[in-house]
Amino acid sequence: MKTSRYIRSKLKNFAQNNSIKLRSKKKNKGAAFYTEKMDDNLFIPLTAEIIQQFNEADGNELKASYSGDLPKVQAVHSSSAIVVNIFTYWLNDPIPLAIACKLCSPKTQCTLSMEFEVKVPISDGFHRHPNLDVLFRVGGKSRFLAFGVESKLSEPFSGRGHKGLNPVYLADEFWTGLPNLRELAGRLSPIDHEFRHLDVIQLLKHILGLSRGFKRRFKLLYLYWDGLGPEGALHQTEIARFSQVAKLDKVVFRALSYQDLVDRLAHKHRKAHEDYIKYIISRYF
Repeated sequence: MKTSRYIRSKLKNFAQNNSIKLRSKKKNKGAAFYTEKMDDNLFIPLTAEIIQQFNEADGNELKASYSGDLPKVQAVHSSSAIVVNIFTYWLNDPIPLAIACKLCSPKTQCTLSMEFEVKVPISDGFHRHPNLDVLFRVGGKSRFLAFGVESKLSEPFSGRGHKGLNPVYLADEFWTGLPNLRELAGRLSPIDHEFRHLDVIQLLKHILGLSRGFKRRFKLLYLYWDGLGPEGALHQTEIARFSQVAKLDKVVFRALSYQDLVDRLAHKHRKAHEDYIKYIISRYF
């Protein structure tokens, strides 16, 4: 079974096993993978502040389309929904989650605040900016100012491929101190012939935006679903290739599977956060 199909089937079965009604994205047209209400797809409802953060971003994750299509976040396989379900629970105390993500150590003396769908501009002259799924702003005793998180669920295995890098991003001014990533970017512009599953273009844009906003005092985490069979193996190979290039430029890039993250959270926090851990495991794993 293809990974994307497995993920959708797994998450649809969770909804049906928990008497959550599903419908198609377009009413009475297409496969039923969307919850009727947004809260049916979430462990805890979104706060007004988080809703505002999503609505100020470019992804339109919470908004129905003009033609009446349901919001993206209501898809059982939504990558925004898995971010919301795992991350918002820790909004008032992000440190345990950041430790589980391997973004900081258990001995950290820093403070963290968490935001969603944060724009990280590369240039004021661009009309659109990269949107990070999650941004931790770091305070206290740390050499880092920010931890960025880019999340993927079924997207790497959709088979749709990725767009190449628009040549406007190749201006030398954006790549100071990043010669190896610049060389990679040049090979992927205007068409990406090298990566099938990993959206390297998106990661490069995040690095440019974070570099501009926080110099080299950031970490970028790629959080992903570890896929099945040859698809998953090739995805892992592509992650390793990109990681090596980022390392050459001394960019702190990390990759972690959702399976490993949830295993770490369950091992450390099952007793104190039993309902949350049960929900995450039963829904996604």
